[in-house]
Amino acid sequence: MAIQQIDRYIIKSELGRGGMATVYLAHDPRFGRDVALKLLPHYANDAISRGRFQREARTIAGLEHRAIVPVYDFGEDNEMLFLVMRLMSGGSLADRIHQGPISLQETGEILQRIASALDYAHRQGIVHRDLKPGNILFDQNNAAYLADFGIAKLLEAQTTFTGSAIVGTPAYISPEQVTSSRVIDGRADVYSLGAILFEMLTGQMPYRAETPMQVYMKHALDPPPRLLEANAHLPSYLQVVIDKAMAKSPDDRFNTAGAMVEPLLNPAKAAAIQPVPPTAKYPPPAPPIIPSPSQPKPARGRTGWLLTGLLMILLLGGTAVTAYLYGTGALFRPTPAATSSMASQVPLTNGATLPALVAVTETEDLGAAAPTNEPITTPTLAPTFTPAPTETATYTPTPSRTPTRTPTPRPTATATPRPPTATPSRTATATATIVIPSTVGLIYNFEASNVNWRRGNQPYGELIRSNEQVRNGSWAGKLSYDFPAVSDNYVVFLAQPTLIIGGEPTGIRAWIYGDNAGHFLNLWVIDADNEVRQYTFGRINFTGWRQITAWFDEEAEWPNGHISGPDDGQLKFPVRLYAIVFDSTDGQASKGEIYLDDLSGTADAIP
Repeated sequence: MAIQQIDRYIIKSELGRGGMATVYLAHDPRFGRDVALKLLPHYANDAISRGRFQREARTIAGLEHRAIVPVYDFGEDNEMLFLVMRLMSGGSLADRIHQGPISLQETGEILQRIASALDYAHRQGIVHRDLKPGNILFDQNNAAYLADFGIAKLLEAQTTFTGSAIVGTPAYISPEQVTSSRVIDGRADVYSLGAILFEMLTGQMPYRAETPMQVYMKHALDPPPRLLEANAHLPSYLQVVIDKAMAKSPDDRFNTAGAMVEPLLNPAKAAAIQPVPPTAKYPPPAPPIIPSPSQPKPARGRTGWLLTGLLMILLLGGTAVTAYLYGTGALFRPTPAATSSMASQVPLTNGATLPALVAVTETEDLGAAAPTNEPITTPTLAPTFTPAPTETATYTPTPSRTPTRTPTPRPTATATPRPPTATPSRTATATATIVIPSTVGLIYNFEASNVNWRRGNQPYGELIRSNEQVRNGSWAGKLSYDFPAVSDNYVVFLAQPTLIIGGEPTGIRAWIYGDNAGHFLNLWVIDADNEVRQYTFGRINFTGWRQITAWFDEEAEWPNGHISGPDDGQLKFPVRLYAIVFDSTDGQASKGEIYLDDLSGTADAIP
């Protein structure tokens, strides 16, 4: 049955449909005007999506610029999320490109206006992430507007082509979005704008292949496309603009979208562009990715997981071969100083694992004295690589189970979910035997300096050893945070190496010295099937030392829940402590510190 009304908006007709949303022409009787209503019907079925939607929608609605399509309203109706925007009656840039190449003068005028909107958003700390001709719209006066800010980020944990953490339209996606190699910033949009520039001037997409995954790999590995090969009538200086805009490394691109567009309208500006160094075309594969926190649930069955894992291994193996053939030299071998004494595996969003590609030093400095507030160090990597064997873990298998509990009323979920975008460690692989304790007990007490807590992509804090506030012994963990007033104000600290948790615990206890700021303290735990799940200690709304527990309660609502890997709703023992997450949840600026000590497993019944 066709949808006739959403909230107060009367649906008149369908304007377009895609994998993420459907856009309708709707009428707003309150203001007596027609609007564009974007409906996201598949993303309102869980608290994670609703919470992220509300946060991102408020951010998008706060953007005020003459070239950004204004958002009038957003909400939820009958388990359907929707955004209401100004109706743009002049069609899209994609429609115009389909008619053939666009003149250099008109291209420059259109992109000058769009670049102004992008630079404004970037100054607000907002990245579009899915820039493409279909998101550049025109009004009745032929003025260009940029639409769908934040939609890709809103949905990145829900829908992708491959089922992985890759989010973005294949034809225009930046290399760092393909590899999840670093924090995504405004230079990813500059890359996409360069791809759009190429298509506007030639009528062709910059890279073409038989499958979206092959297009992703071309963005990650191939040189920037040759403009004059696609349109020989263009000025040759434009190739320098394409080369810089679509450089593989963000550090080699234009810093702003406006700087990219300037040479289109003033050719003299092209002479000042610094050429991209040849060695910068193929940057090292980056340090590692953590998948988005909520993926569509895959079909059950081990055969499917094995096939998917094999496919990912072949794809990544092919990537390494391709990079070699393009002249990067030997691929990324860890230096001897960075060689790990123990291998680790990186969980993929499809449940497979891969030997990690970035080496991390794991020392046995258990007794060495350490300075107060010992800094976390990251080893230097040499630019070479050789494939390595996968880690072998030896332990006594135990039956998997879900912790039992007696259901009791609990408050509704209080945390607003978002996709953590941390960068977990990848280590040089080697065969190792891991001894799994048979009983629960102490996991880590910060007395030993053999564990680093590597910060993820959000640069809003640090976790270090400190003797400023100690509950037991000589050392504790000091978690300092400095959250700005942005939507993603949380920080992830990944344990290097991951910490073994003995037995079959029902939760993890920790002594916390609180600051009464009310932020959430969560844990990521990785199980025998390489699923990462999150469990919460709750809000830190107290001061002084207190022992609190993060229960492995699979019936609890968010922030407990699936992060990555095969989502079967339960832990498969043995398990390891993967990361500590500190989450503001409210988007407000705040600064402070808490302390952690004596993390231990518990086998007590879940309350």
